[in-house]
Amino acid sequence: MISIHTRKPYIRKVSKKRIIKVAEEALSVMQPGYIFDLTIIVCSDPEITRINKNYRHLDQPTDVLSFTNDVIDPDTKSRNLGDIVISYDTASKQAHQAGNDPQTEIDMLVIHGVLHLLGFDHDNKAQKMIMWKNQYKLHERLGISVNSLPGEND
Repeated sequence: MISIHTRKPYIRKVSKKRIIKVAEEALSVMQPGYIFDLTIIVCSDPEITRINKNYRHLDQPTDVLSFTNDVIDPDTKSRNLGDIVISYDTASKQAHQAGNDPQTEIDMLVIHGVLHLLGFDHDNKAQKMIMWKNQYKLHERLGISVNSLPGEND
């Protein structure tokens, strides 16, 4: 089950159905046949800054954070991957800079976050090439037109 929590100012600005579709498709392509639980939160820059400061010791907003849980429910055999936190404010700014609409930017951040929860990273050139290849594959599969990728300049 994918749970979406959108903070009040952004409820009408994002499509929960689309976020769920993007996350489900990314998971089914990357890990076919598995049952996953996942929580996605869409929040503000101040909220993600607090989270970023608490967990990464960076007192600044970021576009997306991923927190792996990776616990399997013994009853349902569902794997709880963890949480993805997305700043609508930062996503909106990035969308404007890249020529995307905010929902498309959020879709890309959902994919980016899901890949992180599945163990992909971009800490070095080799890892980044693998992660970007998977992001492009998922963008293409979902019909997402990409002008630039989240984390591209990391």
